[in-house]
Amino acid sequence: MEKILHVTTSHKIDDIRIFMKECSTLAENGYAITLMGFGAISSTYQERNVKVVSIKLIENKRMFRLIINPIYVFTRIMRSDFRIVHFHDPEFMLYAYILKVLFHKKVIYDIHEDVPKQIMQKDWINRSLRQFVSASYKNIEDFLSKRFDCLIAATESIKRRFEKENKNTVGVYNYPDLSLLPDISNNYKTRDSVCYIGLISRERGISELIKAIQICGVNLILCGEFESSLFRKEVESLAGWANVTYLGRLPYREAMNKVNRCFAGIVTFLPFPNHLESMPNKLFEYMAMGVPVIASNFETWKNIVEKEKTGICVNPRDPDDIARAISFLRCNSEFMETCAFHGRLLVINNYSWNSQYQQLHNAYKKLLA
Repeated sequence: MEKILHVTTSHKIDDIRIFMKECSTLAENGYAITLMGFGAISSTYQERNVKVVSIKLIENKRMFRLIINPIYVFTRIMRSDFRIVHFHDPEFMLYAYILKVLFHKKVIYDIHEDVPKQIMQKDWINRSLRQFVSASYKNIEDFLSKRFDCLIAATESIKRRFEKENKNTVGVYNYPDLSLLPDISNNYKTRDSVCYIGLISRERGISELIKAIQICGVNLILCGEFESSLFRKEVESLAGWANVTYLGRLPYREAMNKVNRCFAGIVTFLPFPNHLESMPNKLFEYMAMGVPVIASNFETWKNIVEKEKTGICVNPRDPDDIARAISFLRCNSEFMETCAFHGRLLVINNYSWNSQYQQLHNAYKKLLA
């Protein structure tokens, strides 16, 4: 049996897409999968049929994540007997290319984000340099991507971009695995909170959301990690923080159980270029849990939320607009239940992981043929 390595230098070792969906599902279907990444301790263990190699994270600073971690991982795998190396972080691109050229590995690049667009909204990059850095990065990424054996795109817009560079580009979208979700409750009349699950950052509209819950007086269940201690202090100073129940980062099923107690799931990302055509997993997770969504009024999202009657779209920069949507849902239980029903059915029929796994499986079969 061919040995396959998934490697991540920036994501958490238990990342939902990498470990719970891709690695676990592949392993359950007979592939010999090893996942290598960084965690709290150095250990090797077996979980969900996946061999996990956890390397102790020395520092969580940007320099280590972008420079040191990829080098360390590269030195561990360059002489290994893995036939396929499936990597998930752009900072590993150069090392993946070396693995292909010098060590004759077959290489898969799993592209989670449109990084050139992301760079344009990075506060830590000088504003006057962002255009240059973004264009330079795109040229390097395009050059290397042409040479990898397969590209896996997490969204349709990423797929459209990269299939121009590499004909072996496959869309494997980040839809929820229904088997990982807890049972849902249909008792909407007792629900009095809204929720946000995921990375807590300025770009994702958290400040505007907290201002909105102050306006409408509703409790917000907030689960996830802050992008920085500075941003955490900033939002904790807002008056609406008194209406927040902050739970930190929770295990996946536990976080989904919190969603199950809410009358709306919030995904009001700000309209940055990288967000406009994104398909955030949480949007579909809320719907899969039978919870109406309040989402940004991007055209791509309106086609899912408003057209399919799964919730309400709002201006993510306007706390008053977000507050109005929250208050409307709270006071209209019949509309709430209709949105919940349509959302759950839509995910089951069109947006579940089962269909995406088949795309991944076909890509692997082609590489191993």
